[in-house]
Amino acid sequence: MFPDGQLYVNLRGYDPQQPLSPGDALAGFLMALGVRGHDIPLDVDGRAALYRTELSGRRMLLLLDNAGSAEQVRPLLPGTPTCLVVVTSRDSLAGLVAVHGARRLNLDLLPTADAAALLRQLIGGRADAVAAPSTPPASSS
Repeated sequence: MFPDGQLYVNLRGYDPQQPLSPGDALAGFLMALGVRGHDIPLDVDGRAALYRTELSGRRMLLLLDNAGSAEQVRPLLPGTPTCLVVVTSRDSLAGLVAVHGARRLNLDLLPTADAAALLRQLIGGRADAVAAPSTPPASSS
């Protein structure tokens, strides 16, 4: 379905660290697409234009994870119908829906048992250690 590959970036939109700038995300994508470092433009508009040129005609999946705002995402949109973009965010990103025709899919929380099973699969026994209530030490009176 995506014979030309996939690109993934964590935009860190809600992380305690500084969110990833669109310019830095574009530089990473351009390098992943085979553009040499010295050929990457310094400005965001130049990077976005080269990125769109590189994606033109390619059939790729682009995953823009943990977006903080529509402004963070807009420069990363490929501008070609041959690429599918999936954006994850805690925000509704209404601007992408209104201006770019994005389709929103709201997801609910996982049921507790499913969330615990997923954590166990991802981090093993540590999930049980974190989930188990700690009992206070007995006092000696």
